[in-house]
Amino acid sequence: MSPTPESFFEAVLKGPRLVLRPYLEERDLENIAGLFQDPRVTGPIGMPDGSCPLDKVRDAKRARGASEDAGDWTVFATTAEGEAFVGETGIAGWNAETHVVEVFAAISPEYMGMAYGREAVSLLLEHIWRRSPVATARVQALSTNRHALRLAVSLGFRETGRRFVPPDPITGFPGGAGVMLDCRQHEFKPFRLQKQEPGG
Repeated sequence: MSPTPESFFEAVLKGPRLVLRPYLEERDLENIAGLFQDPRVTGPIGMPDGSCPLDKVRDAKRARGASEDAGDWTVFATTAEGEAFVGETGIAGWNAETHVVEVFAAISPEYMGMAYGREAVSLLLEHIWRRSPVATARVQALSTNRHALRLAVSLGFRETGRRFVPPDPITGFPGGAGVMLDCRQHEFKPFRLQKQEPGG
C-alpha cells in the first residue's frame, strides 16, 4: 500500500502555466488515447504506431485507477480561453518498502519544446515530497529517448543503472535498453519559469 494520505491522488496541482487534474475518464480518455496514436509520442517510448487504441488505453487506465500505488494526472495549460490539454504525468509505481516512487510524463507534440514536461514533473515531485515520506524519485526511459533523459537530468536526476526492458505483447513494444535515473529531495532542481525556457 502506498504510504500517502487518502486524498494524495485526488489533489489538483497548479504551477505558473499548468494545472494538473486527477485523471477523469469521461473528460480525459479521448485526448490521452489520441496522444498514444501519435508516432512522435510512441516512437521514443518504443511502441509501434497504432499499438494502443482507445480501448487498450481505457483498460490500462482503469487497472491503474484500481491500484493503491499508482495515479495519473492530466496536464492542462492555462490560457485566456480556459484550459488546453497538454498531456499527462503520474506515478507508475510506489514501493512502500524502499520508499521509491517512479514518475512519468507524456506531452502532446504541439506543446513540446516549451518546458511543459519539466514543469509538470516538477509539480508532481513537489507534491510527492510535500505530502509523503518518499526517499527517492525514479524515472525509467529507453536509452534512445533523449528527450526524456534530458528532462530528467534537468530536474536533478542522475543515472543509477541500465537494464533490458522486456517486450510487451499488449502494446507491441519489442523490448530495448533502458536507463534508470534517481533523484533524492536534496538533489531536486524544481522548475522555475524564466523569460525564455529551453525545450523540456
